[in-house]
Amino acid sequence: MFVRLAHFADWSSNSSEFHILLEVKQEFIEHFINPLPAKWGELPYYRRVCGPEASGINIPGRTTLEGWLARWALHLSEMKRFSDLPLYLQYLCKILFHVVDRAGSGEITKQALAAFYRSVIGLTGSRVEEIIDTAYNRMTSNGYLILDYGTFVHCFTNWLMGKNPNGPGQWVLVPPKDSLPQPPFPVDYSALNTEPAKLEPYAPDKKTNRHSVIV
Repeated sequence: MFVRLAHFADWSSNSSEFHILLEVKQEFIEHFINPLPAKWGELPYYRRVCGPEASGINIPGRTTLEGWLARWALHLSEMKRFSDLPLYLQYLCKILFHVVDRAGSGEITKQALAAFYRSVIGLTGSRVEEIIDTAYNRMTSNGYLILDYGTFVHCFTNWLMGKNPNGPGQWVLVPPKDSLPQPPFPVDYSALNTEPAKLEPYAPDKKTNRHSVIV
């Protein structure tokens, strides 16, 4: 994955971005492959899913899906916001943003996101065409936001910490393989773009043709 990121972004092995990428990779190995600290590693559950025999083949550098998820749960258990993340995950977010925005425009376009899905994630062209509009709309609140670094941080944080489906974070790296999920309710931003003179004061006993309510 890290090799694909560097290749897609066209970072040479001498570039500062490439060396930051290597540092992030090393931190991943430290936190997700190497043995857990004793206070966790000696507990029966973590010994079973993260111990040396967990992979079933006893080869260093391997982990199971359950062990991977267990480590993420430990890693994120006390974190509530992006600034709580360890630096290497914050750098990973910035790396991903600059990889997708390889043109250096400061924002991720729909075309750039589609190219990332095809070249790095490995989706077929037909699959990208199927999901790209939905993906970009979810990450930009139906085009209301620009997918700049600040917006991408929110998507990345949702990817790591989101507890419910349909969040923008599910489109950061690996889009869902099944049919596209529908949001629990639509969000209509039209009232925010309406001229003040055309806005109606809300009254619970008054019938209206309004489609949006500003809360």
